[in-house]
Amino acid sequence: MALYARVVGAVVGVALAASGLVACNDVNRSVDCGKSALKIAGDVQDVVAAVTNVGNLVDSERRKQTSESLDRLQRDVKDVASNSHDVDQRKAADDVARAARGVKTAADNGGSPDVKPLGDAAAELSKVCVKS
Repeated sequence: MALYARVVGAVVGVALAASGLVACNDVNRSVDCGKSALKIAGDVQDVVAAVTNVGNLVDSERRKQTSESLDRLQRDVKDVASNSHDVDQRKAADDVARAARGVKTAADNGGSPDVKPLGDAAAELSKVCVKS
C-alpha cells in the first residue's frame, strides 16, 4: 500500500504542476502522462496484491492472477513508451517494464518477488510526468 500511496502522491503532483503550466500542449501532455502514471500505479497495486505471499502459495490460480496482473502492467507501460515523444518518459517506462520482468521472473520461479524496485520505477515515471 505504501508503494501505491507514493506513486499516487507523485501523480497528484502532476495534476498540480499541469494546472500551473501556460501552454495548452504542455498541459495536455502532462495530464496525459499523469493519467498514464495513475493507471500504472493501479497496475502496480494489483501486482503487489497478487504477489503477496505468492512464494508461500502453490495455488496455480494465484500464480495465474500474478502473471495476468504483470501482463496488464507491461501492456500499459508499453503504451506509455510507444505513445510518448519524451525521451525521459520512455526511459522511465522502460525501467518500469524491466522491474516488472524481474518480479515476473521471481514469481515464475516460485520465489517471493521483491516489488520495491517496481514501486520505485513507477514513482520515477510519475516524477518524469511532473517535469514534462
